[in-house]
Amino acid sequence: MSESETESNLMQVRYPNSNRGLPFKTLSNIGSFFLILLSVIPTTAAASSNSASTQEKYSDAMASYAALIEFEPMHGNVKNTLQLVKYLEDGKVTKKYFVSFAANGCVESIKWKNVYNGGSSVSLKKIKDKLISFQGTAEDEYYQLDSDCKIIKNIKTNEEYIYENNLISEIRKDGDVVKSFKFNSENELIEIAQSTPYKYLLKFDYLKNKNITTEISTSVLMADRSASEKVTCFDFDTNGNPSHCDLIRKTSLEDKIVNIKHLYKTNYY
Repeated sequence: MSESETESNLMQVRYPNSNRGLPFKTLSNIGSFFLILLSVIPTTAAASSNSASTQEKYSDAMASYAALIEFEPMHGNVKNTLQLVKYLEDGKVTKKYFVSFAANGCVESIKWKNVYNGGSSVSLKKIKDKLISFQGTAEDEYYQLDSDCKIIKNIKTNEEYIYENNLISEIRKDGDVVKSFKFNSENELIEIAQSTPYKYLLKFDYLKNKNITTEISTSVLMADRSASEKVTCFDFDTNGNPSHCDLIRKTSLEDKIVNIKHLYKTNYY
């Protein structure tokens, strides 16, 4: 990713026809579900050994936003982060994320585009206490925020977001838990369990050397099928955030290894 690549020329998005279901970190029917499900796994927790920031955990807000909105969390006082997923088989960028934050850490805008599945996209901007999508003069409300900028409701799906110790803990609909999240002491996401519409369990294992995360292994279990990923990150900035990560994926669906590159460009206050 060159220095000339900016949010404006990478994130030309269209208004979505419907609210997207599975995240940037997840795999969508059984075959492609595993490909989508593992493509939304946190890959940026690896930290630079040259940075004092590497000993700091993710902020509560960053960890929760990343888990809910399904982008990769970043250390430091982030102004914006551009995140790309590139499949090495054809060299094409298949997914793009651009997330911007206010100086106080409150999310300001989100742009997401999945090139791989035909171009579904979403562009959201914070207006007062909501994240809203625009198409011309038309507005469509997506998320409700509270006075602390926590996302407390998905307006389109009528799901409520429950927090524990300032971290997202559960997503509920009609009183039932449809998804739950677990974090470790460094606010790294270690488990996602979903019951509907697809039932799956994602687990993340952060391998460390002298308290520095050097590798992330992820496993997903869905019915009688499974998949796994291993991520190694390189070229860290002074906040301990990588500029790219190499990812290798294996699934029980076919005897094939998929190589993927994650590219990141992050700006700070």
